[in-house]
Amino acid sequence: MAQSPYDTYKQNRQDVEESVKKDYDALKNSAGQAVSDYSDSVTAAYDTAKQQAADSAAAQRGTLPQQYRATFDKNELQQRINERQLKERMNQLGLTDSGLNRTQQAAVNLQRSNADLAAAQQKTAAANAINQQLAENQAALEQQKQLAIANAQYNVQSRLPEYLYALMNSAADRNASMANAYYNGELDRYATDKSYDASKYNADKDYAASVYGTDKSYDASRYNADRDYDASRYSTDVSNSLSRYEIDRNNALKLLDIVAGMADGYTPADKNYVLQVLDELRRQGY
Repeated sequence: MAQSPYDTYKQNRQDVEESVKKDYDALKNSAGQAVSDYSDSVTAAYDTAKQQAADSAAAQRGTLPQQYRATFDKNELQQRINERQLKERMNQLGLTDSGLNRTQQAAVNLQRSNADLAAAQQKTAAANAINQQLAENQAALEQQKQLAIANAQYNVQSRLPEYLYALMNSAADRNASMANAYYNGELDRYATDKSYDASKYNADKDYAASVYGTDKSYDASRYNADRDYDASRYSTDVSNSLSRYEIDRNNALKLLDIVAGMADGYTPADKNYVLQVLDELRRQGY
C-alpha cells in the first residue's frame, strides 16, 4: 500500500535525523582516528628525539674517561716527580730509611690520591651534568609531545560542536523545505479536491436536473397517454354498453313477441317460465 503524503513527510524527517546522527558519528570516528594517528606520529617523532638525546648523552659520557685521562696522567707524573725529589733529598740527608722519609712518602701518595679523587669527582660531576641535562631534555620533549597531542585533541573536540551545528542547520533547512513542499502539496491537493468536488457537484446537479426533467416530461407524457387511453376506453366501453343494451333490448322485445305469439301447444309451465323471464327483464329495465 502506498504511503500517504504525511507518512512520506514523517519518513523523510526521520531519514534526515538518522543521516545527521550517521554523519556526526562518522565524523567523530574519523576525528578520533585522525587524533590517534597524529598521536602515534607525534609519539614516534618525540621518541626518536628522546633516543637521539639519550644517544648524544651516552656519547658525551663515553668521552669523559678520555677527557680526564690526561688529568690522571698528570697526577701520576706529578707523583713521580715528587717521589724523585723526595728521594734525592733523603739521599742527600742520609735519611732514606728514616721515619721522615716514610712520612714524606705518605704525603706524596696522599697528594696523588687527593688529586685523583678530585679528578674522579669532576668526572662524576660531568657525567651527572650530562645525565641531568638528558633528564631535563627528555622531560621537556615528553611535555612537548603531550602538549601537541592535547592541542590536537582539543582542536578536534572544539570543532565537533561546530560541525554538529552545521549538520543540524542543514537538516533544519531540509526539514523546512520538505515541510513547505508537504504544505504546498496539501494546498494543491485541497484545491484539486475542492475543484473536483465542485465539478462533481455541478455534474451531479445537472444530471439530476436532466433526469428530473426527463422523468417529469416522461410522467407528463405518460399521464396524457394514460388519460387519453382511459378516455378512449371509457368511450369504447360506453359504446359497447349501449350496443349490448340495444341488442339485449331487441332480443327481449323479440322474446316478448315470441311469447305473445306462442302457439297453444306449449304447456302452462313453459309459458310460466317464459313469463318469469320476461318479468325479470322488465324489472331490470329492458
